[in-house]
Amino acid sequence: MKKTIINIIVILSILGTLIFYIRDASIKEDNYLMINNSINTIILLNKDFDLYLPNTLAYDNFDIIERKINSFKEQLVNIENNKIIKNIENETIATLVKQISYNINHKFDMMNRVKSYRAILNNSFRIIQKLEAKGISTSISKLYAIVMTIDKNPELDLEKELTHIEELKQLSQNKFDKYFVKHVKTILIYHQKLIITKDKLDTLKIDNQLEVLNTLYLEYLEQSRVKARTAIAVLLLLLIISIIIHIIYAYRLKVSHRTLSRFRKTVEHSDNIVVITDINENIKYVNDAFTKTTGYLPEEVIGQKPRILKSGNMSQEFYKNLYETIHSGKKWSGEFINKSKTGELSYEKASITPLLDDNGNIEEFIAIKLDITSETIIEQKLKQHNKEQEDILKQEIDKALKENTRQLEILQQQSKLAAMGEMIGAIAHQWRQPLNVVSTGIQNLKYDYEDGYLNDEKFVKEFIDKQKKTIKFMSNTIDDFRSFFRVDKEKKNFKIKHGIESVVSIYSSQLIDSGITLHISGEESIAFGFCSEFKQVILNLISNSKDALMENRVKNPYIDIEVQGNMVVLEDNAGGIPQDILDRVFEPYFTTKEQGKGTGMGLYMSKMIIEDNMGGRLSVKNINAGVKFIIDFSFKIDGGELNEKD
Repeated sequence: MKKTIINIIVILSILGTLIFYIRDASIKEDNYLMINNSINTIILLNKDFDLYLPNTLAYDNFDIIERKINSFKEQLVNIENNKIIKNIENETIATLVKQISYNINHKFDMMNRVKSYRAILNNSFRIIQKLEAKGISTSISKLYAIVMTIDKNPELDLEKELTHIEELKQLSQNKFDKYFVKHVKTILIYHQKLIITKDKLDTLKIDNQLEVLNTLYLEYLEQSRVKARTAIAVLLLLLIISIIIHIIYAYRLKVSHRTLSRFRKTVEHSDNIVVITDINENIKYVNDAFTKTTGYLPEEVIGQKPRILKSGNMSQEFYKNLYETIHSGKKWSGEFINKSKTGELSYEKASITPLLDDNGNIEEFIAIKLDITSETIIEQKLKQHNKEQEDILKQEIDKALKENTRQLEILQQQSKLAAMGEMIGAIAHQWRQPLNVVSTGIQNLKYDYEDGYLNDEKFVKEFIDKQKKTIKFMSNTIDDFRSFFRVDKEKKNFKIKHGIESVVSIYSSQLIDSGITLHISGEESIAFGFCSEFKQVILNLISNSKDALMENRVKNPYIDIEVQGNMVVLEDNAGGIPQDILDRVFEPYFTTKEQGKGTGMGLYMSKMIIEDNMGGRLSVKNINAGVKFIIDFSFKIDGGELNEKD
């Protein structure tokens, strides 16, 4: 409505301005034409004056000249007093009008003199005509002809004639001749004055000034007309545009009213709760959904504040945050726990938006709320059910984890037992030769006794040292075996290369008997973890390589182990692992050996030990001649000192 009023005011203002301009243009046009007519009249009158002056002897109707002078003055006053001339912006025209006015007044003064001169001349002309009719002397009769043709004889030397008249005046004896000469002299003198006056009038150049004024004024008139037409055209265009804008706005307003009407009906019958309050949070409007949800009729809550719906279940901080948000001009979204007229709790998902005026000031607030009571109750029940299910699931998971842990421990024990079997076999193979040495030595004691060598102290000492050395070797083997299967209770720093060498010392006899060359290289390095489990991994990798080398009957078989800082690289030339199963070698129970010859747990347990227990990484890839296993301890070493036991 406000914009409609403004549009109408603008249209009326433009229309009023347009009417004013048209009326003003019409008045100015009349004034322009009047001034133009006055200028033309003055030009014509000035030409009449210019015609009158050269014929002063033949012109004797001074009443007509007087009327023309008065008309000239009247037209000049009209021009000078006209508002257009007074307010004219063209300085040249204004100055020219003032100059013409001054020159005209000067000309009128001279014409008044001419009129006086003409009266004297006319009187003298009448007298000499009467005297000539009565008769004058022959000596002065020639003066009559000269005087009567004085206007038509511009070459007449008046000074000479005046001198001649003075001579005739002295010679004249007749009373009539003297009187005649006197008036001839008067005519010559005043005719001379007329000529002088005319020359002065010619210097004024009023006719030229009037022509220039007429030309300049016509140009100014045309410019003024163009400006007036332009202003009227612009105002007319603005009026048309304003009317079009008003029509468009009226159409849009009508469409908006229709839309607003549909929107109002939609809001009134919407399932969403709609509440509108003023800036002071007094309720101005509620829809049917509000009444349906809360039980309050519109007349019961209009003018009230929304706090009548408070349930007491929301904190003061909640309402403080809501108040600060909406009063800062921002939209608020959240959930309410409200209380209906009957005291029942209801859950509402709401958004409150401040509505601003054209200046950005808050006018009112609109709250759109969705009753989610049923959904909330269902959600609460669902959460309770989910919690119960989670507790049951947690119990099942804990039970399964315990079972998996138990199975894993069994697998680890099986793996360790398998490794123990490998080690026992290696020890048995390792002891075979020392036992043969001890057995042979004991069997030869009988013969040595019979030969009398037992009485030889040196022989007995060498025999005892040799047997001690053999028993020491066997004892060291037992110590290595015990160290291998010792259960470490906590992680600690250990020497990587030393651990590898301790495994190889037990297993070397089997490798030598199998014709396999094993080479250990690299500088000693420190790792942090369980040393016994690391040894188990090395044993598994060596054992797998040995089995592959023997199974594939490789010529010149070898196993190379290199310590590269915190990495251990084991390579062999057993031909590698088929590419299609390379990604599966670390899976549990996966084996490429014949049934009964492998559990499929060795590499799986090795990967678990390195990655899960020691934080490292165990990987495998094929190389040209065989396979490469890489153990990477990518973790920070503890930095503690190693003792002899480590």
